[in-house]
Amino acid sequence: MDFKTIKFKCKRIQLSSSDRKDSWKKTAHKYSATIIYCGKHFSTPFYTGSGWTKEPDFEDVMGSLLSEMGYAQDSFGDFCSSLGYDTDSRSAYSQYRACKRIAKRLSALFTETDLSELYTYLEAQGKL
Repeated sequence: MDFKTIKFKCKRIQLSSSDRKDSWKKTAHKYSATIIYCGKHFSTPFYTGSGWTKEPDFEDVMGSLLSEMGYAQDSFGDFCSSLGYDTDSRSAYSQYRACKRIAKRLSALFTETDLSELYTYLEAQGKL
């Protein structure tokens, strides 16, 4: 995989009214991140904590997305156990479904080989 063929855009955006209802998100920085590869694109909101001092780069965003994709491989029970969530929580189930959607969208953007190479690269960069 030639990493130079991946295009990445990230811009800070305003928090939505629903973001302001979430205790963590209301103090976070919200970005719109877009990854473009082989004529396909993936856009997603990306949040950083209030202590974050730089604009997220490709490695930051992709590392987070690949981590979430990894959780999508688990059963809901294992997902909850790994992250300390209650299996009787609608919020936890919503997070689990979000990881599943991210996995599906990344699999549509990249091949399994591409994802494996990205994982190896990001691991070496300390982003996983």
